[in-house]
Amino acid sequence: SGCVFVIGATSRRDLLDPALLRPGRFERLVYLGWAQSREDRIKIVVAQTRKFIFEREKDAHTIIDLVIDSIPVSLSGADLSAVAKGALMRSMKRLCDSSDAELARIRRRSDDPDAADIETVINNWGEQKLVPKVRAEDFVIAAKDVTPSVSAKELANYERLKEQFCA
Repeated sequence: SGCVFVIGATSRRDLLDPALLRPGRFERLVYLGWAQSREDRIKIVVAQTRKFIFEREKDAHTIIDLVIDSIPVSLSGADLSAVAKGALMRSMKRLCDSSDAELARIRRRSDDPDAADIETVINNWGEQKLVPKVRAEDFVIAAKDVTPSVSAKELANYERLKEQFCA
């Protein structure tokens, strides 16, 4: 017979049924806390961007190191993930806007307004140009659209729970 290990995660320890915390159940509590150091925050965003392509072939750590001080410290790991996704969406929008602009240029140069469509533009671009390239400023702008998911009051409550259960 095998062993079964169950690991659970919650940001609301105070809502767990006390029976779950008795010996033989979820008896160990680990408080991971907030990523407050600059380097920890960089690591979180770099992990979220491991599949991103950055402009001028820069690496994720270099780009994130440039902008991390512009991203509020009050953002959780999930919030930082939202910033990364927002940055990627900005790069995709830039790519779409660029293809729309090129289509408009082609149509202006032609007598026939239906001379080309977006598919024509995309087929002429080639694979390399179709890849969205994220810029440093995409993160700064995306961070402005993210509201911290944990309030200062909730964070203070987590710290109290840490003191109570992880002593």
